[in-house]
Amino acid sequence: MAVLERLAADVDEDGRRGVAGNVGSPGSALELFATDGSADIRGEIAGNQMAPAGVVQLLATDKSVRVRRQIAANVNVPAEVLKSLVSDKDADVRTNIARNERTLSGVLSQLANDVSAKVRGGVAENVKTPRAALETLSLDSDPKVRANVKSNPRSTLAMRASAALLEQ
Repeated sequence: MAVLERLAADVDEDGRRGVAGNVGSPGSALELFATDGSADIRGEIAGNQMAPAGVVQLLATDKSVRVRRQIAANVNVPAEVLKSLVSDKDADVRTNIARNERTLSGVLSQLANDVSAKVRGGVAENVKTPRAALETLSLDSDPKVRANVKSNPRSTLAMRASAALLEQ
């Protein structure tokens, strides 16, 4: 731990980045770096599955889209934090939320109607997506979305058949 603490005090960005992304880093170091001037450092923390809850909540409002994308992709981020990002203007943030298995079913249902086919495709591949949303997505205009529905283990035979019919 002493090595990580020394690196946390390092002015070198590579040293700080190493601490920020290390799941063994002390929470105090991650809290310190949550306001680092480098979006790369904040992005490493956002992707760190052991980042403290307060840090995660702070980074969910970060001005850097890279940081918000990392938060949305982090499998240990609380569902409520993911929900707070559902209206993010960046489609990749919303896509990461759609793919994250911690996302609440109501949020997945909401994202199933997103303007971005990439986001809808993320919803279609999430094994936690409610069947009603999968049914809607099986009729989506985008072939990649329908393909994701067909490969989702929660999709029914009827959903797969509907998606396949649109391929013809």
